[in-house]
Parts: sequence; structure tokens; C-alpha cells
Amino acid sequence: MTDLQLPPGIDAAPAGPASAARPNPLPPGALVIGIGLAFQGLTTYAFVVIANHALAAKPYSAFSALWALTFVAAPGLFLPLEQEVGRAASARRVAGLGAGPVVRRALFLGVGLALGVMVLAGAGEGPLISTFFNGQGLLLVGFLAAMATYTFYYLSRGTLAGSARFGGYATVLIVEGAVRIAAALVLLKAGVRSDGAYGLAISLPCLIGLAAVMPRQHGVAGPGPPARWSELSSALGWLLAGSLLAQALMNVAPLAVKAFFSGGDPSAAGRVLNGLIVARIPLFFFQAIQASLMPKLSADAAAGRLEDFRLMLRRILLLVAAVIAISVAGMALLGPPVLQILFHSSRPLARGDLALLALGSEGMMAAFSLAYACIALRGYRGATAGWVAGAVALVVALLVLPGALLRVEIAFCIAVAVACAVMAVALRMRLRSRLSS
Repeated sequence: MTDLQLPPGIDAAPAGPASAARPNPLPPGALVIGIGLAFQGLTTYAFVVIANHALAAKPYSAFSALWALTFVAAPGLFLPLEQEVGRAASARRVAGLGAGPVVRRALFLGVGLALGVMVLAGAGEGPLISTFFNGQGLLLVGFLAAMATYTFYYLSRGTLAGSARFGGYATVLIVEGAVRIAAALVLLKAGVRSDGAYGLAISLPCLIGLAAVMPRQHGVAGPGPPARWSELSSALGWLLAGSLLAQALMNVAPLAVKAFFSGGDPSAAGRVLNGLIVARIPLFFFQAIQASLMPKLSADAAAGRLEDFRLMLRRILLLVAAVIAISVAGMALLGPPVLQILFHSSRPLARGDLALLALGSEGMMAAFSLAYACIALRGYRGATAGWVAGAVALVVALLVLPGALLRVEIAFCIAVAVACAVMAVALRMRLRSRLSS
């Protein structure tokens, strides 16, 4: 998340006639990056399906835990850095200044964050491997490799976007996705049944994507005046905290099931991941809406067009409400047969379980929309407060609710609802403050 919550390096559309005359309503680069994201998303889904077919229930459950841990820590820590680098590099590009100093600042911070996580993982090696990874040390290696890889991956993406190298950005996504699916097919064809091998294939293809693109991107981090830490946003701490908590809410279900409730069912975490993969399809397509939503909200906030701001947000939230209703009904009706077709699952989650996962997953679209609206108005603390409240609600619900799998699903939905409520209150207060000033 950035200062104004734009896709990294994609500037808000300017107000006025020039903006109105532009035939393409999307911000520059949104379409080509959207194509890359679509390909990456499709290959990611295919990769998980292949891993599910290749691995037995218990190894796939451990693989699911690695997947969830990776996508809590990596986007949670490094996506805000990508977006801040994109914003700062874009500003320097407009001013005719090289982005090298700000990229080096961000790299220093990113490496520090990655090393911190790796040290913590190393210190907790025993419990981590036994609780989440079924005693498979190679999965811990996969997690450590992911932390190292995604540091450079997200910072490189931010540098490309901030330098308006949108074709290069999309190519990284496409090469990464192609290599990952190719690796999975090779492992499947070779009869590899190691969860650790598939775990390494989560992150290592990112390095090949970078190697295929970055050497040809001359001048993306050229020399320029020294960068101060404030150039990466004075609110970066709030943004990092909010991002990490948001990713934790998104991915907590398989981890909670694996850690606390799968003793009698070694396949439980894997079945939850499969359910989430299908339930999140609308959330994946929400990225396309987000690409045009963020510039619109940011431009309206910057220009003081608060009525337009509120109207756009209201439309998005109404759309999200409709998607939630359709998704919950669709998962309840069609979820089990879809899971059987995709994952050859003889025991897919029940219809009620899938409906709850869809409710929580699509509810995250409302939470993200409210968070982005808060940040567009520079309400960083309000957005982070919402994610903190959601995390607290999640922990409390997990402690007090009865049951096992149902407990996790209901806690997930409660956490998302609490996060939305707190951010809605914070946003209302922020709007009132802007109107009164």
C-alpha cells in the first residue's frame, strides 16, 4: 500500500478535460500488467491443482501450510515496499531524477526484514517443522528460500513499475508463471512425491522471471540525489503492519487447521486450502477493478472531490455485496462438485464450510476497499486499526468458539466483519474531518 494506494508506478488520472478526453479509462500500464497478473493467477491455480494430484493427503497438508506461511510473510512484508518504491521511483522519473538511491534504501530495508524473518524461523526450527511441516525440513528450506527470493522479486517489480517499464513487469509475471507450471509438470511426470520439491517451486521460479527481464532493463535504477527514509513514506510502518495483518487474515485458515485441529484428519489443511483456492476466484478478479479504483479514489481525494469519492466507494461496496451473495450461494450449490473435478477430492468440504469460506474471502474485498479509501485520505492509522481489530477478533473467536473446522471458518468471517466495521468508522471520521476543514 502506498501513500495514495495506487498500483505501483501507475499515477492517478489527472482531473479535468485531459483526463476526460483520454479514451482509455484505465491508468497507464494497468492493462498490460493485468494481462500478466491474469496469466500468473491461472498458472498459480494450475500449480496448486498439480501439487494436489501429485502429493498424498499428509504431504499436501504440509505443503498447504508452507503456501499459507509464505503468502502471509512475503506479500505482507514486501508488497508495501514494492508499492512505495513504485511511487517514489515514479515521482523521481517525472522530475528527471534517477531512482537508484531510493531503490538501495528499500533494498536495505527489505533485506533487513527478510533476515529478521529468517532468523526467527531458524530459532523456531523445531516447533515450526513439527507443527506445520510434518517433520519435513526441506519445507523450512522452501520458506527461507521464499523470504530471500521475494525480497528481490517485489523490489524489482516496484522498480520496473516506477520506471514505467510495464512490459517488463508483465513479462516477469508471465515467465514466473510459465516456469512454475513447467516445474510442476516435470515433477509430476517424473513421479516426484516430495512436498519439499513442490515447496521450492513456489518461489524459485520468481528468480528465473527476474533473470529473464532485469538484465535488459537499462537505466531503471540510475544515479540520482541521495534518498531520505521519508521518501519511502513517513507512514511505512503503518502500511507494513496493516499489510502483514491483512495477509494473515487472508491465509490463516489452513494454518489454524494445521496447527490446532487436524490431529484426527491429516488432510484437513489441504482440503481447506483447496476450498479457499476456489472461493477466492472473485477476489482474484477484484484486482482488475482495483487497478482503476485506486487512481479514481486517489484523484478525487487529492482534488477535494469528496462527493465523487463517496459515490465511487458506495458503488464498489454495492458491487462487492452482490459478489458476496452470488459467491456464497454458488459455493454452497456448486462448490463440492467443482472441488471434485479440480482436485479429484473424494472428501471435499461440506457446502456450509465452503459458503463460510466464500463469505470471509469475498468479505476481504470490502475490507480492502475500505482500507484503500482510508489510505487515499491519508488515514493510515484507521486502516491499520481495522486490521488489528480483525486480528484480535480472530484470536478471541478461535479461543472461545467450539468445534474444529467450523470454529476456524466462523472466526475468519467474524474477523473480516470486525475489520470492515472498524475501518468504516475510521473512514467516516476521516471524511467528516476533511469536510469540516
